[in-house]
Amino acid sequence: MSLPPGAGMTEPVQRIVAAAQLACRRTPLLYTRVLLPRVNLQAVKMTLALTAVATPINALFGIRAALFLARNDFPGKPLAISILDLPFSISPVITGAMLGCGACSSINIMPVVRRRGVSRGNGS
Repeated sequence: MSLPPGAGMTEPVQRIVAAAQLACRRTPLLYTRVLLPRVNLQAVKMTLALTAVATPINALFGIRAALFLARNDFPGKPLAISILDLPFSISPVITGAMLGCGACSSINIMPVVRRRGVSRGNGS
C-alpha cells in the first residue's frame, strides 16, 4: 500500500513513510531469519511454556494477596503492601543486572563498588 507522491506531505515526511513501508515489507523476512534456527525456536517454546505455567500461578496468588490485603487490617500491613509494590518501583532490568552480578561467580563487582567508597561494613 503505497501513498501517491505529493499526497499532502512534505518531502521529509514522504521519505519517512517510504522507509517505514520498506521496513514493513522486510519485517516478515527478518523474523523468519531470526526465529528459524533450532536454538531460537527452542527458546521461544520454553518462554511460551513458562509463561503458560507462571501466569495462572501468579494470577492465583496475586488475587488472593490483594483480597487479603483489602479485607483485613493487621500489624505490618503497610510493609506487606510495600514489599508487593517493589517490582513496580524497581526496574526489572536493574534487578536482573543486580541478581546476575550477585549470582555469577565470574563477575566480580567489588572493585567497582570499592572505588565508589562502599565497604562491606566489617572493615574490609
